[in-house]
Amino acid sequence: MAAPRASDRVPPPTEPAGPRLASMDQLRGLVIVLMALDHVRDFFHAAAYRGENPLDVDHTTGVLYATRWVTHLCAPTFLFLAGVGAYWRGHRGGGFPRAARAELSRFLVTRGLWLLVLELTYIAWLGWYMSFEPARYQLQVIWALGASMIVLAALIWLPHAWIAALGIAIVALHNATDRFTAADAGALAPVWQLLHLQGPLAGFASIQVRVGYPLLPWLGVLLLGYAFGPIAMAPAARRQRWQLRLGLGALAAFAILRGGNLYGDPTPWLPQRDALRSMGAIGNVQKYPPSLAYVLATLGVAMLVWRWLDRRAPRTLGWLTVLGAVPMFVYLLHLPLIHGLAAAFHQVLRGDGGWLFGARYMANGGGVIGARLAHAPGWPDAPGFSLAVVYLVWIGVIALLYPLARWFAEVKRRDRRWWLSYV
Repeated sequence: MAAPRASDRVPPPTEPAGPRLASMDQLRGLVIVLMALDHVRDFFHAAAYRGENPLDVDHTTGVLYATRWVTHLCAPTFLFLAGVGAYWRGHRGGGFPRAARAELSRFLVTRGLWLLVLELTYIAWLGWYMSFEPARYQLQVIWALGASMIVLAALIWLPHAWIAALGIAIVALHNATDRFTAADAGALAPVWQLLHLQGPLAGFASIQVRVGYPLLPWLGVLLLGYAFGPIAMAPAARRQRWQLRLGLGALAAFAILRGGNLYGDPTPWLPQRDALRSMGAIGNVQKYPPSLAYVLATLGVAMLVWRWLDRRAPRTLGWLTVLGAVPMFVYLLHLPLIHGLAAAFHQVLRGDGGWLFGARYMANGGGVIGARLAHAPGWPDAPGFSLAVVYLVWIGVIALLYPLARWFAEVKRRDRRWWLSYV
Protein backbone atom coordinates (compact mmCIF):
# COMPACT_ATOMS: atom_id res chain seq x y z
CA MET A 1 0.00 0.00 0.00
CA ALA A 2 1.36 3.37 -0.98
CA ALA A 3 2.22 5.76 1.81
CA PRO A 4 -0.24 8.65 2.16
CA ARG A 5 0.77 11.97 0.73
CA ALA A 6 1.96 14.56 3.20
CA SER A 7 -1.01 16.75 2.32
CA ASP A 8 -3.39 13.93 3.30
CA ARG A 9 -2.08 13.42 6.80
CA VAL A 10 -4.00 14.87 9.72
CA PRO A 11 -2.61 18.41 10.02
CA PRO A 12 -1.48 19.97 13.25
CA PRO A 13 -4.03 22.32 14.80
CA THR A 14 -3.97 25.83 13.43
CA GLU A 15 -5.96 28.94 14.22
CA PRO A 16 -9.16 28.89 12.14
CA ALA A 17 -9.68 31.66 9.66
CA GLY A 18 -12.64 33.04 11.60
CA PRO A 19 -14.16 32.73 15.04
CA ARG A 20 -16.54 29.99 13.83
CA LEU A 21 -16.78 27.54 10.98
CA ALA A 22 -20.01 28.34 9.13
CA SER A 23 -20.58 24.80 7.85
CA MET A 24 -20.26 23.44 11.39
CA ASP A 25 -22.90 25.86 12.63
CA GLN A 26 -25.10 24.94 9.67
CA LEU A 27 -24.79 21.23 10.43
CA ARG A 28 -25.60 21.91 14.07
CA GLY A 29 -28.56 24.04 12.95
CA LEU A 30 -29.80 21.18 10.77
CA VAL A 31 -29.62 18.92 13.81
CA ILE A 32 -31.74 21.41 15.76
CA VAL A 33 -34.35 21.47 13.00
CA LEU A 34 -34.52 17.66 12.82
CA MET A 35 -34.63 17.42 16.62
CA ALA A 36 -37.67 19.70 16.64
CA LEU A 37 -39.33 17.44 14.06
CA ASP A 38 -38.69 14.39 16.23
CA HIS A 39 -40.13 15.99 19.36
CA VAL A 40 -43.14 17.39 17.52
CA ARG A 41 -43.78 13.83 16.36
CA ASP A 42 -43.48 12.62 19.96
CA PHE A 43 -46.07 15.07 21.24
CA PHE A 44 -48.42 15.23 18.24
CA HIS A 45 -48.44 11.98 16.28
CA ALA A 46 -51.14 9.48 17.21
CA ALA A 47 -48.83 6.49 16.66
CA ALA A 48 -46.34 7.88 19.18
CA TYR A 49 -48.99 7.79 21.91
CA ARG A 50 -49.69 4.16 21.07
CA GLY A 51 -46.02 3.32 21.60
CA GLU A 52 -45.58 2.12 18.01
CA ASN A 53 -42.12 1.86 16.49
CA PRO A 54 -42.05 3.94 13.29
CA LEU A 55 -39.10 1.88 12.04
CA ASP A 56 -40.99 -1.42 12.23
CA VAL A 57 -41.40 -2.23 8.55
CA ASP A 58 -44.51 -4.31 9.23
CA HIS A 59 -46.41 -1.43 10.87
CA THR A 60 -45.18 1.80 9.29
CA THR A 61 -45.34 3.85 6.12
CA GLY A 62 -42.52 5.14 3.98
CA VAL A 63 -43.03 8.74 5.07
CA LEU A 64 -43.21 7.86 8.76
CA TYR A 65 -40.14 5.63 8.50
CA ALA A 66 -38.16 8.39 6.79
CA THR A 67 -39.39 10.96 9.32
CA ARG A 68 -38.07 8.89 12.21
CA TRP A 69 -34.87 7.67 10.59
CA VAL A 70 -33.63 11.09 9.52
CA THR A 71 -34.00 12.31 13.10
CA HIS A 72 -31.58 9.56 14.15
CA LEU A 73 -28.90 11.97 12.94
CA CYS A 74 -29.54 14.37 15.80
CA ALA A 75 -27.98 12.93 18.96
CA PRO A 76 -24.76 11.47 17.49
CA THR A 77 -24.09 14.55 15.39
CA PHE A 78 -24.82 16.83 18.36
CA LEU A 79 -22.35 15.00 20.62
CA PHE A 80 -19.76 14.64 17.86
CA LEU A 81 -19.82 18.38 17.17
CA ALA A 82 -19.68 19.09 20.90
CA GLY A 83 -16.44 17.13 20.95
CA VAL A 84 -15.11 19.13 18.00
CA GLY A 85 -16.12 22.34 19.78
CA ALA A 86 -14.30 21.28 22.95
CA TYR A 87 -11.13 20.72 20.97
CA TRP A 88 -11.44 24.12 19.32
CA ARG A 89 -11.96 25.83 22.66
CA GLY A 90 -8.73 24.38 23.97
CA HIS A 91 -6.69 25.11 20.85
CA ARG A 92 -7.83 28.61 19.95
CA GLY A 93 -4.27 29.89 20.11
CA GLY A 94 -2.82 27.11 17.98
CA GLY A 95 -1.24 25.12 20.80
CA PHE A 96 -2.40 23.44 23.96
CA PRO A 97 -0.26 24.66 26.88
CA ARG A 98 -0.95 23.51 30.42
CA ALA A 99 -2.88 26.70 31.26
CA ALA A 100 -5.21 26.24 28.27
CA ARG A 101 -5.67 22.58 29.16
CA ALA A 102 -6.57 23.48 32.74
CA GLU A 103 -9.02 26.16 31.58
CA LEU A 104 -10.71 23.73 29.18
CA SER A 105 -10.90 21.08 31.89
CA ARG A 106 -12.58 23.50 34.28
CA PHE A 107 -15.02 24.61 31.61
CA LEU A 108 -15.97 21.03 30.71
CA VAL A 109 -16.59 20.13 34.34
CA THR A 110 -18.69 23.20 35.12
CA ARG A 111 -20.64 23.05 31.87
CA GLY A 112 -21.18 19.33 32.31
CA LEU A 113 -22.53 19.81 35.83
CA TRP A 114 -24.76 22.63 34.60
CA LEU A 115 -26.21 20.36 31.92
CA LEU A 116 -26.95 17.68 34.51
CA VAL A 117 -28.79 20.24 36.64
CA LEU A 118 -30.81 21.38 33.62
CA GLU A 119 -31.73 17.79 32.74
CA LEU A 120 -33.08 17.07 36.21
CA THR A 121 -34.86 20.39 36.76
CA TYR A 122 -35.87 22.71 33.92
CA ILE A 123 -36.01 20.05 31.18
CA ALA A 124 -37.95 17.60 33.36
CA TRP A 125 -40.27 20.20 34.88
CA LEU A 126 -41.04 22.44 31.91
CA GLY A 127 -40.10 20.19 29.00
CA TRP A 128 -41.31 16.63 29.44
CA TYR A 129 -43.85 16.86 32.25
CA MET A 130 -45.02 20.47 32.71
CA SER A 131 -45.00 19.84 36.44
CA PHE A 132 -42.72 21.04 39.23
CA GLU A 133 -43.17 17.80 41.16
CA PRO A 134 -42.27 15.06 38.71
CA ALA A 135 -42.25 11.53 40.03
CA ARG A 136 -39.88 10.48 37.25
CA TYR A 137 -36.60 11.75 35.96
CA GLN A 138 -35.20 10.89 32.57
CA LEU A 139 -31.51 10.79 31.82
CA GLN A 140 -31.60 11.70 28.17
CA VAL A 141 -29.33 13.42 25.67
CA ILE A 142 -28.45 16.42 27.85
CA TRP A 143 -27.44 14.08 30.68
CA ALA A 144 -25.29 12.08 28.26
CA LEU A 145 -23.67 15.25 26.94
CA GLY A 146 -23.02 16.69 30.40
CA ALA A 147 -21.63 13.49 31.88
CA SER A 148 -19.46 12.91 28.80
CA MET A 149 -18.02 16.43 29.13
CA ILE A 150 -17.07 15.74 32.74
CA VAL A 151 -15.24 12.56 31.70
CA LEU A 152 -13.56 14.39 28.81
CA ALA A 153 -12.31 17.00 31.31
CA ALA A 154 -10.05 14.30 32.74
CA LEU A 155 -9.14 12.67 29.45
CA ILE A 156 -7.83 15.84 27.75
CA TRP A 157 -4.63 15.42 29.78
CA LEU A 158 -3.86 12.29 27.76
CA PRO A 159 -2.09 12.37 24.39
CA HIS A 160 -4.51 13.14 21.57
CA ALA A 161 -3.89 9.77 19.90
CA TRP A 162 -4.91 7.98 23.08
CA ILE A 163 -8.21 9.88 23.20
CA ALA A 164 -8.88 8.99 19.56
CA ALA A 165 -8.08 5.33 20.20
CA LEU A 166 -10.32 5.26 23.27
CA GLY A 167 -13.23 6.78 21.34
CA ILE A 168 -12.84 4.25 18.53
CA ALA A 169 -12.56 1.37 20.99
CA ILE A 170 -15.70 2.35 22.92
CA VAL A 171 -17.84 2.81 19.81
CA ALA A 172 -16.52 -0.31 18.10
CA LEU A 173 -16.44 -2.73 21.04
CA HIS A 174 -19.24 -1.81 23.45
CA ASN A 175 -21.69 -4.10 21.62
CA ALA A 176 -19.57 -7.03 22.75
CA THR A 177 -21.08 -6.46 26.22
CA ASP A 178 -24.73 -6.51 25.07
CA ARG A 179 -25.42 -9.81 26.83
CA PHE A 180 -24.13 -8.50 30.15
CA THR A 181 -27.25 -7.61 32.17
CA ALA A 182 -27.83 -5.62 35.35
CA ALA A 183 -28.26 -8.89 37.24
CA ASP A 184 -24.80 -9.96 36.09
CA ALA A 185 -23.37 -6.79 37.65
CA GLY A 186 -24.68 -7.60 41.13
CA ALA A 187 -24.21 -4.70 43.54
CA LEU A 188 -22.84 -2.60 40.69
CA ALA A 189 -26.06 -2.94 38.68
CA PRO A 190 -26.94 0.80 38.88
CA VAL A 191 -23.46 1.67 37.60
CA TRP A 192 -23.80 -0.72 34.67
CA GLN A 193 -27.24 0.66 33.90
CA LEU A 194 -25.89 4.20 33.77
CA LEU A 195 -23.13 3.04 31.46
CA HIS A 196 -24.89 0.71 29.06
CA LEU A 197 -28.53 -0.22 29.75
CA GLN A 198 -31.71 1.68 28.98
CA GLY A 199 -34.51 1.47 31.50
CA PRO A 200 -35.49 2.26 35.10
CA LEU A 201 -32.51 2.70 37.39
CA ALA A 202 -32.45 0.34 40.36
CA GLY A 203 -32.01 1.59 43.90
CA PHE A 204 -34.55 4.42 44.07
CA ALA A 205 -37.72 4.11 46.14
CA SER A 206 -39.64 7.40 46.27
CA ILE A 207 -38.76 8.55 42.77
CA GLN A 208 -38.16 6.84 39.44
CA VAL A 209 -35.03 7.51 37.46
CA ARG A 210 -34.99 6.18 33.92
CA VAL A 211 -31.82 5.91 31.87
CA GLY A 212 -32.73 6.87 28.33
CA TYR A 213 -29.19 7.55 27.08
CA PRO A 214 -26.64 5.19 28.67
CA LEU A 215 -23.36 7.01 29.02
CA LEU A 216 -20.65 4.74 27.62
CA PRO A 217 -21.39 4.72 23.86
CA TRP A 218 -22.29 8.42 23.84
CA LEU A 219 -18.99 9.21 25.53
CA GLY A 220 -17.33 7.33 22.68
CA VAL A 221 -19.09 9.56 20.14
CA LEU A 222 -17.97 12.72 21.98
CA LEU A 223 -14.39 11.44 22.02
CA LEU A 224 -14.55 10.80 18.28
CA GLY A 225 -15.58 14.42 17.80
CA TYR A 226 -12.71 15.63 19.97
CA ALA A 227 -10.32 13.43 17.98
CA PHE A 228 -11.64 14.98 14.76
CA GLY A 229 -10.85 18.46 16.09
CA PRO A 230 -7.52 19.01 14.31
CA ILE A 231 -9.04 17.83 11.03
CA ALA A 232 -11.93 20.27 11.43
CA MET A 233 -9.39 23.08 11.95
CA ALA A 234 -7.41 22.13 8.84
CA PRO A 235 -7.64 24.08 5.56
CA ALA A 236 -10.89 23.45 3.74
CA ALA A 237 -9.51 21.12 1.05
CA ARG A 238 -7.92 18.79 3.59
CA ARG A 239 -10.93 18.88 5.89
CA GLN A 240 -13.27 18.02 3.04
CA ARG A 241 -11.02 15.18 1.88
CA TRP A 242 -11.21 13.63 5.34
CA GLN A 243 -14.97 14.23 5.58
CA LEU A 244 -15.45 12.31 2.34
CA ARG A 245 -13.18 9.44 3.35
CA LEU A 246 -14.62 9.05 6.81
CA GLY A 247 -18.21 9.41 5.64
CA LEU A 248 -17.92 6.83 2.87
CA GLY A 249 -15.81 4.57 5.07
CA ALA A 250 -18.39 4.59 7.85
CA LEU A 251 -21.23 3.79 5.44
CA ALA A 252 -19.20 1.02 3.82
CA ALA A 253 -18.49 -0.49 7.23
CA PHE A 254 -22.20 -0.25 8.06
CA ALA A 255 -23.14 -2.03 4.82
CA ILE A 256 -20.72 -4.88 5.52
CA LEU A 257 -21.33 -5.36 9.24
CA ARG A 258 -25.06 -4.71 9.32
CA GLY A 259 -25.87 -6.06 5.88
CA GLY A 260 -24.12 -9.32 6.68
CA ASN A 261 -25.47 -9.49 10.24
CA LEU A 262 -21.86 -9.84 11.33
CA TYR A 263 -21.59 -7.54 14.34
CA GLY A 264 -22.60 -4.15 15.65
CA ASP A 265 -26.29 -4.37 16.55
CA PRO A 266 -27.99 -6.62 19.10
CA THR A 267 -30.98 -7.36 16.83
CA PRO A 268 -30.22 -9.06 13.50
CA TRP A 269 -32.34 -7.99 10.58
CA LEU A 270 -34.49 -10.52 8.77
CA PRO A 271 -35.24 -10.64 5.03
CA GLN A 272 -38.63 -9.14 4.19
CA ARG A 273 -41.10 -9.78 1.41
CA ASP A 274 -39.51 -7.20 -0.89
CA ALA A 275 -36.20 -5.36 -1.27
CA LEU A 276 -37.49 -2.03 0.02
CA ARG A 277 -38.73 -3.53 3.27
CA SER A 278 -35.51 -5.47 3.63
CA MET A 279 -33.58 -2.22 3.36
CA GLY A 280 -35.88 -0.78 6.00
CA ALA A 281 -35.14 -3.71 8.28
CA ILE A 282 -31.40 -3.16 7.80
CA GLY A 283 -31.83 0.50 8.74
CA ASN A 284 -33.80 -0.33 11.89
CA VAL A 285 -30.81 -0.15 14.22
CA GLN A 286 -30.66 0.33 17.98
CA LYS A 287 -30.39 3.84 19.40
CA TYR A 288 -30.78 3.07 23.13
CA PRO A 289 -27.88 2.55 23.65
CA PRO A 290 -26.53 3.47 20.21
CA SER A 291 -25.12 0.42 18.50
CA LEU A 292 -22.01 0.49 16.34
CA ALA A 293 -24.28 0.11 13.29
CA TYR A 294 -26.31 3.11 14.40
CA VAL A 295 -23.21 5.28 14.87
CA LEU A 296 -21.68 4.21 11.55
CA ALA A 297 -24.87 4.98 9.62
CA THR A 298 -25.69 8.30 11.27
CA LEU A 299 -22.20 9.78 11.51
CA GLY A 300 -21.43 8.52 8.01
CA VAL A 301 -24.38 10.47 6.63
CA ALA A 302 -23.63 13.47 8.86
CA MET A 303 -20.02 13.61 7.66
CA LEU A 304 -21.11 13.68 4.01
CA VAL A 305 -23.74 16.34 4.73
CA TRP A 306 -21.09 18.40 6.52
CA ARG A 307 -18.81 18.10 3.48
CA TRP A 308 -21.62 19.29 1.21
CA LEU A 309 -22.29 22.26 3.49
CA ASP A 310 -18.56 22.98 3.64
CA ARG A 311 -18.20 22.95 -0.13
CA ARG A 312 -21.29 24.48 -1.67
CA ALA A 313 -24.10 25.18 0.78
CA PRO A 314 -26.54 27.64 -0.84
CA ARG A 315 -26.98 31.01 0.79
CA THR A 316 -30.62 30.16 1.37
CA LEU A 317 -29.43 27.88 4.20
CA GLY A 318 -27.87 30.75 6.11
CA TRP A 319 -30.72 30.60 8.62
CA LEU A 320 -29.35 27.25 9.79
CA THR A 321 -26.20 29.09 10.87
CA VAL A 322 -28.28 31.19 13.26
CA LEU A 323 -29.92 28.17 14.87
CA GLY A 324 -26.60 26.33 15.06
CA ALA A 325 -24.84 29.23 16.75
CA VAL A 326 -27.05 28.97 19.87
CA PRO A 327 -28.11 25.30 20.03
CA MET A 328 -28.55 25.06 23.81
CA PHE A 329 -30.71 28.17 23.88
CA VAL A 330 -32.96 26.70 21.19
CA TYR A 331 -33.04 23.32 22.93
CA LEU A 332 -34.22 24.88 26.19
CA LEU A 333 -37.00 26.73 24.38
CA HIS A 334 -38.25 24.07 22.01
CA LEU A 335 -39.49 21.43 24.47
CA PRO A 336 -41.82 23.67 26.51
CA LEU A 337 -43.02 25.26 23.27
CA ILE A 338 -43.87 21.93 21.64
CA HIS A 339 -45.38 20.50 24.81
CA GLY A 340 -47.52 23.60 25.31
CA LEU A 341 -48.68 23.57 21.70
CA ALA A 342 -49.67 19.91 22.01
CA ALA A 343 -51.82 20.74 25.03
CA ALA A 344 -53.37 23.70 23.21
CA PHE A 345 -54.17 21.62 20.11
CA HIS A 346 -55.79 18.89 22.19
CA GLN A 347 -57.77 21.45 24.17
CA VAL A 348 -59.08 23.29 21.11
CA LEU A 349 -59.60 20.34 18.78
CA ARG A 350 -60.39 17.54 21.22
CA GLY A 351 -61.80 19.40 24.21
CA ASP A 352 -59.15 18.24 26.71
CA GLY A 353 -55.53 19.29 26.90
CA GLY A 354 -55.08 19.07 30.65
CA TRP A 355 -54.03 15.42 30.53
CA LEU A 356 -50.71 16.56 29.03
CA PHE A 357 -49.68 18.16 32.34
CA GLY A 358 -48.44 16.76 35.63
CA ALA A 359 -49.77 13.58 37.20
CA ARG A 360 -52.22 12.66 34.41
CA TYR A 361 -49.44 12.79 31.85
CA MET A 362 -46.89 10.99 34.01
CA ALA A 363 -49.37 8.21 34.77
CA ASN A 364 -48.33 6.55 31.53
CA GLY A 365 -44.68 7.39 31.32
CA GLY A 366 -45.27 10.90 30.01
CA GLY A 367 -42.43 11.86 27.76
CA VAL A 368 -40.76 8.46 28.03
CA ILE A 369 -40.52 7.53 24.39
CA GLY A 370 -41.45 3.92 23.76
CA ALA A 371 -43.01 3.48 27.22
CA ARG A 372 -46.52 4.67 26.35
CA LEU A 373 -49.60 2.49 26.27
CA ALA A 374 -52.92 2.99 24.53
CA HIS A 375 -55.87 4.00 26.74
CA ALA A 376 -53.77 5.06 29.72
CA PRO A 377 -55.65 6.10 32.88
CA GLY A 378 -56.68 9.72 32.58
CA TRP A 379 -55.78 9.94 28.90
CA PRO A 380 -58.26 10.36 26.05
CA ASP A 381 -59.02 7.25 24.04
CA ALA A 382 -57.29 8.44 20.88
CA PRO A 383 -54.70 11.16 21.55
CA GLY A 384 -52.56 12.64 18.82
CA PHE A 385 -52.98 13.73 15.23
CA SER A 386 -51.93 12.79 11.71
CA LEU A 387 -48.43 13.08 10.30
CA ALA A 388 -49.56 16.03 8.17
CA VAL A 389 -50.36 17.94 11.37
CA VAL A 390 -46.93 17.00 12.71
CA TYR A 391 -45.22 18.62 9.73
CA LEU A 392 -47.36 21.76 9.85
CA VAL A 393 -46.68 22.24 13.56
CA TRP A 394 -42.98 21.56 13.01
CA ILE A 395 -42.76 24.35 10.43
CA GLY A 396 -44.54 26.68 12.83
CA VAL A 397 -42.20 25.78 15.69
CA ILE A 398 -39.12 26.58 13.60
CA ALA A 399 -40.71 29.86 12.50
CA LEU A 400 -41.27 30.81 16.14
CA LEU A 401 -37.81 29.75 17.31
CA TYR A 402 -35.78 31.41 14.56
CA PRO A 403 -36.24 35.10 15.52
CA LEU A 404 -35.52 34.25 19.16
CA ALA A 405 -32.35 32.40 18.15
CA ARG A 406 -31.29 35.31 15.96
CA TRP A 407 -31.78 37.73 18.85
CA PHE A 408 -29.79 35.61 21.29
CA ALA A 409 -27.01 34.95 18.76
CA GLU A 410 -26.61 38.72 18.44
CA VAL A 411 -26.56 39.05 22.24
CA LYS A 412 -23.75 36.48 22.46
CA ARG A 413 -21.84 38.18 19.65
CA ARG A 414 -21.90 41.56 21.41
CA ASP A 415 -21.73 40.43 25.04
CA ARG A 416 -18.74 38.37 26.18
CA ARG A 417 -19.82 37.74 29.76
CA TRP A 418 -18.69 34.29 30.87
CA TRP A 419 -22.09 32.89 31.80
CA LEU A 420 -23.40 33.26 28.24
CA SER A 421 -21.07 30.45 27.15
CA TYR A 422 -23.21 28.08 29.25
CA VAL A 423 -26.42 28.77 27.28
